[in-house]
Amino acid sequence: MYIKSLNIVLLIVLTAATGCTGADIPSVQVPLKENSDAGSRSASKGNPDNKDGNSEPKSGKEQLETKPSPERGESGKGSAVIPFTLAEAKTKCVACHVKGKSGEKVWSTADGSEGDWKQFASSAKMSVTADRMPQPPLAAQDKAKMIAFLNRLLGISSGNSSIPSPKPVFNFDAAKTLCVGCHSSGGESPRLETLSQWRSEKDEIKKEVSKNRMPRGKSITAEEKKSLLEFIDTL
Repeated sequence: MYIKSLNIVLLIVLTAATGCTGADIPSVQVPLKENSDAGSRSASKGNPDNKDGNSEPKSGKEQLETKPSPERGESGKGSAVIPFTLAEAKTKCVACHVKGKSGEKVWSTADGSEGDWKQFASSAKMSVTADRMPQPPLAAQDKAKMIAFLNRLLGISSGNSSIPSPKPVFNFDAAKTLCVGCHSSGGESPRLETLSQWRSEKDEIKKEVSKNRMPRGKSITAEEKKSLLEFIDTL
């Protein structure tokens, strides 16, 4: 706009001075000086990383900021579950499973040593996995930590928590935990505290389990039921 106005003014001046018409006067163009500052500003606007207009733009690798994902831990790898300590595990069980408490007939040494826990670890793991113990059931994170602790006692590597637990396999101690809370001295008949008592009541136990009438008040999975019946068949 500025250049066009200047051309018109010059045309008028030349016309007045020479007496020529506008058609006889060649067009006068004022060359436009390149505005290097404007070009620099334009370049900077198109490249916010190149603030001084001279430095090379950052590469994609430099611009990309890598941060470890919180789900994968600081190293960027999946984090393994940290097992409970013995003291932490005890806090979840000593309210019932010590002498004089309601769960002593099932297990009475929850306040004992790691060796005491190791003897009951297989049965405890089955009950924790099925949310039968403790009551109320543990939150998901604490449940994973408890199972990892019991796995350690059993010599099972639990570094990868995504590995599914093995299928339940009942032995006498594990089977007894389902029944002695009721079928013991001072409780309901028959008594099921010893292996010989289980053998003598084998047929009745199998019938009650098969019809889902026992163990009363405790839920067992289909896999556990199958395994329990297989154990009873071995008696």
